[in-house]
Amino acid sequence: MRQLSRTRYIIQAIGRVLLALTLLALMLVVVSITMAAYGYLKATDTAAWLVLCAIVLILGTPWLAAELISDLGPFPPKRYRTPWRLRLRLNRLYHAARRHRVRRRAKQRADRITSRLVRADARAVLTSPTLATRLDILTTADLTKVCTTPAPAFGADYARTLAGLHTTATHRVTLDATELTEAARVLFLPVLLGIDNGTAYDRLDHTRSNPATGTFVYTSVGRAPDLATWQRHAPTIAALLGNRVQITSADGLAITVQRAPDLPPAFPLTSDLLQRNALFLGRDLATGHPHHLPLTELTHTLVVGPSGFGKSTFLHQLVVQLALAATSVETVYLVDLKHGLELAPYATGVAQFNVVEHYADLPAMLATLHQTLASRIADVKASGDTQWRAKPILIVVDEFAEVMLEPDSEKNRKAIVDGFVRLGNQARAAGMHLWVQTQYAVADTLPTALRRNLTATMAFRQPSAQAAAQLFGDTGDFPVDITRLARGQLLYRNGRTSELTALQAAYVTAADLARLR
Repeated sequence: MRQLSRTRYIIQAIGRVLLALTLLALMLVVVSITMAAYGYLKATDTAAWLVLCAIVLILGTPWLAAELISDLGPFPPKRYRTPWRLRLRLNRLYHAARRHRVRRRAKQRADRITSRLVRADARAVLTSPTLATRLDILTTADLTKVCTTPAPAFGADYARTLAGLHTTATHRVTLDATELTEAARVLFLPVLLGIDNGTAYDRLDHTRSNPATGTFVYTSVGRAPDLATWQRHAPTIAALLGNRVQITSADGLAITVQRAPDLPPAFPLTSDLLQRNALFLGRDLATGHPHHLPLTELTHTLVVGPSGFGKSTFLHQLVVQLALAATSVETVYLVDLKHGLELAPYATGVAQFNVVEHYADLPAMLATLHQTLASRIADVKASGDTQWRAKPILIVVDEFAEVMLEPDSEKNRKAIVDGFVRLGNQARAAGMHLWVQTQYAVADTLPTALRRNLTATMAFRQPSAQAAAQLFGDTGDFPVDITRLARGQLLYRNGRTSELTALQAAYVTAADLARLR
């Protein structure tokens, strides 16, 4: 019940007092008339009766009025009266709130209507008369059917849909990746990634794609697709399709997105990965299959990678395999000028291994190698052949920058560097192969004359595309984005065929040698 103000309370209280007085007076009048009618009230008793009625009114009225007023509750306390300026402001705010509420409700109604119109536009844009279904709910079976059977009409439906989805469309329709089926994500992958030529999105070439093998070919309108842009979106594509992907250039005019097998971020070197007279380099990121390099096809090799991305672990993978296949090589020189931190554990136990830990031992090692080089070249000439066919010799140098930065005289350092350069120029024909590792292949850490002869290249993650171009040349056809390689992943260029392969190396330490023997 709403609390009364003081004024209203007083008015109602007075009213109830008057009501009590009126009721008592009426009651006395009725009693008087009744008594007079029956003769109980004489004319001589009138004065006394009036006095009695007055006494009843005086005593009964307050009591009855109090009973009636008690229904009003206690007397209200004094209330603070709001200043008129504040009351005016509150009134304005109240009306503003009402207008805001009206506008909000109107906006909500407009949004609902707009949403219905957008859904109607989306149905119109995404509906394919050829398939009699909407493309955003395309099933894998529908996509397979489109890719395996001639469907020229579908191409027109697809192009019309892409035009309606583009930012330049008059009534643009947007897609929500979470509401698309897996097949629809494949179909609209360029739309979800925002890859276009400014006027039209790249599109799926359904005539060259094969959903059964997870191979999808995308083309661009009026230009060659940008491979670097597609490779930069590889993590997003993998998240959208639910698989790792391999992105390559199909023929310079198209992009191939291939589902790749899931590989663990690290796996051990096991006996089933080893082959006789061949080196296991890693698992192919595209197929998951082991990739081997026969010892007979070994060339001078450069391994480049910043610290912390698996270069040293890859070196252990090489040396452990050479230790297990020691009978397949004549001698392995392991040069580790970092006080033998990486290669010292292999100093004993393998007769074919010679570990060089000190800069002062390099001249003697190079002299021995040059003598062997001269002897082998003489034997090759005597045999009438052009290549050494017997067991090879490997010279493995960890961090060649340590040779360049050693505090020695310029003359002595030049003699050592020239000794390695001579091996790079002549040793391959004699079955002697250099394996050089460095963090950065720049002139300060690796002589240009030696770098030119290291035809095989293995590169872990590189800081930029320019750094990758210095190693492999500006081919633009890398199977992976070399700036986003994970730890243990590398890009390998075969020294004989120049073929590029992305690999995942095994996780190996010196302690694994005893396990694998």
